[in-house]
Amino acid sequence: MSFDIYEMPIPAAHSEQQIDQIISHASFGYGSAAESEGNCATAATSGNASQSYSSGYYSRAAASGNNSIAEAMGNCSAAAAAGNNCVAEAMGSYSKSAVSGNGSMASASGRESIAVVAGLYGKAKAGENGAFALPWRDGRQIRITVGVVGENGIKPDTWYRVNSLGQLVEVTDYTLDVMYVPDAAYAAYDC
Repeated sequence: MSFDIYEMPIPAAHSEQQIDQIISHASFGYGSAAESEGNCATAATSGNASQSYSSGYYSRAAASGNNSIAEAMGNCSAAAAAGNNCVAEAMGSYSKSAVSGNGSMASASGRESIAVVAGLYGKAKAGENGAFALPWRDGRQIRITVGVVGENGIKPDTWYRVNSLGQLVEVTDYTLDVMYVPDAAYAAYDC
């Protein structure tokens, strides 16, 4: 089931001249999909294997459910996905990407972008002058490792994961299968 919303309030920070069109689309159920285009566009889906796509400045995309994908394109865009093995991708300067769930991936490309993973065994990447955060377990406690592009050898638009020592490791064999066999230290802590 899906529905469209054609009348949305214009955010206070933007004038009508800056916003061409505000159209939102939402869909729910297994394998659902939603797409919207235009500045400040919003797309949202709910259900396992759902997909959400939005494009335009300040666009937003959200997807919930295992194996779901949220993608937002445009400067200042944001993408969020919740569920195991999810992907959230935001493209454009100052974009933000967040994902929760084990084995998930967050990508924020563009200058000064931010990507955050809130789940173990994830992967993340950020654009030039951007940053990303990945959690890991040290055997006693959950910890967070932060990568800042341009510092400590962290490259822009390059996938990273965290090993069992909390060190960022470049992912050289990227595939859409986001789950990988964790280091031996993780084996006892399978969620």
